[in-house]
Amino acid sequence: VFDGVYITKDIDQGYLDYLENLRRDDEHKIRDQHEAENLEIYNEG
Repeated sequence: VFDGVYITKDIDQGYLDYLENLRRDDEHKIRDQHEAENLEIYNEG
């Protein structure tokens, strides 16, 4: 059973929050890129 304490002892909530923010930023970039691609396709038609 995982008790929330990592073996390395250097993973804390701040680090997990940092990783979550990186993932969100990447998701936003991908979504924005797809929206731009869709707009280009629409404008070309």
